[in-house]
Amino acid sequence: MRRLDHDGLTVGLGLFLILIGLEAAGIVSGGGGALLHIGDLGERNVQVAFLSLFVAILLFLKMGPSSFLWTIGFGVGLSALMGTLEWTGSFSLSPFFESFGTVFGNISFAESASPLFLVAVGVLTLVLLIENISLIQNQTRAIDKEKDAPKGLVAQGLSTMAGAMFGSSPTVSTVEVAAGISVGARGGIASFVTSGLYVVSLLLLPLFAIIPVTAIAPVLIIIGMMMFQNVKHLPLDNWEHAFPAILVIIMIPFTYSIVDGIGLGFIAYTMIVLFKKGYRSLSPVVGVLTVLFLVFFSLPVWL
Repeated sequence: MRRLDHDGLTVGLGLFLILIGLEAAGIVSGGGGALLHIGDLGERNVQVAFLSLFVAILLFLKMGPSSFLWTIGFGVGLSALMGTLEWTGSFSLSPFFESFGTVFGNISFAESASPLFLVAVGVLTLVLLIENISLIQNQTRAIDKEKDAPKGLVAQGLSTMAGAMFGSSPTVSTVEVAAGISVGARGGIASFVTSGLYVVSLLLLPLFAIIPVTAIAPVLIIIGMMMFQNVKHLPLDNWEHAFPAILVIIMIPFTYSIVDGIGLGFIAYTMIVLFKKGYRSLSPVVGVLTVLFLVFFSLPVWL
């Protein structure tokens, strides 16, 4: 089950990032009698996306993850050259804090007793827990500090609570950390530098807004490919674990939902264990999580 939780989820998230990047860049699109098909090669945005992706792959092979900044720069320059870069001609460097007061500390428990609220919070907590365990486990393993993973989870929990007070969506351990690890980041200095740059970026949001998605998408796609490499850690020769893991991997991008992919994987694993070994072989934690996911999937029938 550990591989289902960690590596299976990581691979599924990697495929999800690849799909998001391909779709955002217009390299793949829906419609036309098929769920997905190649984008319109006659559009300049799609042409820019394809060229940026191929250049991004070549730069990555030459320079590794340190090429990401050069990839974005190339994408911006190519967009300007192809006439697809949106430019207003003016900037306002003041931070966008006009609506911040409406979300800071604005916490309400008025609906906390409703079944829908309890199920939503339970499922969200479950997803955040599994996602962070998976990412932190893989990141600490990549730097040979897997024993320090619990400390990372504590820090993640505190940041999640703080983020709620600030009106932010739940914080997670980001997949982009893999880029820093690949170029030598091993301690906390890289995180502090990144945090400082985020603060500075608040003053430059209008400037960053001109960066086209065709310049960002290739980076997302390559990071997704890096995450997909964890498929080698999956016990694919053991069908009892392989079926649920593969289900998680394919259903996260196919349903466009991390929650749905994880839930279907848990349900499949529980069914297989109950069928082959009986309920005594099922972990109580897995059983409880499976019941929660079953309740989550059955909500549309009740409501």
